[in-house]
Amino acid sequence: MGLTMLPTCIIVEPIQGLQDANLDYLCKDTPLMKPSSPDERKECLRAYQARLGVLNDIFEPDISSIDWTPEAIEGHVFKIKDGTPMIHFKVHWRDGSRAWVRMDVLRLQDPFLVIRYGMRNSLTKKPGWEWVEPFMDSDEITTRMLRAHKSAVQAPIKFGVRVPKSNKASFPI
Repeated sequence: MGLTMLPTCIIVEPIQGLQDANLDYLCKDTPLMKPSSPDERKECLRAYQARLGVLNDIFEPDISSIDWTPEAIEGHVFKIKDGTPMIHFKVHWRDGSRAWVRMDVLRLQDPFLVIRYGMRNSLTKKPGWEWVEPFMDSDEITTRMLRAHKSAVQAPIKFGVRVPKSNKASFPI
């Protein structure tokens, strides 16, 4: 009896390098992509979505995103380029690698890690850290979010009997 092992993935590399087909004429009306301007309303929305992400990770952890999650911030460099403060962090990733990442990129991926680092090193009052404010007012919002999640997940119990949420859910009772 023989045993045949097949690979679970196949990597294909072209013999010749990929060439630009110069297909710009296909998408003539493509808008020029610009980063969104940071205003208070957008920052509040980012803070709300970050809190939702944390709650989602607590209740339903995503194993596939572990490799993309930063473990810690080991240091920072503050530079002013063209009158704009630029902050770079030395990030330690969960796979053991280290890389320098701009704050505006890392704060979109894991804002609470950046805020913790900024608070430990007394950086939150310095230029470039204005975006932290909406994340600090999180007690009331987080409490409301937890209540909403709890009511959505748990079946209500009235008079000692579990109340079904739909007709289909009432059949096992």
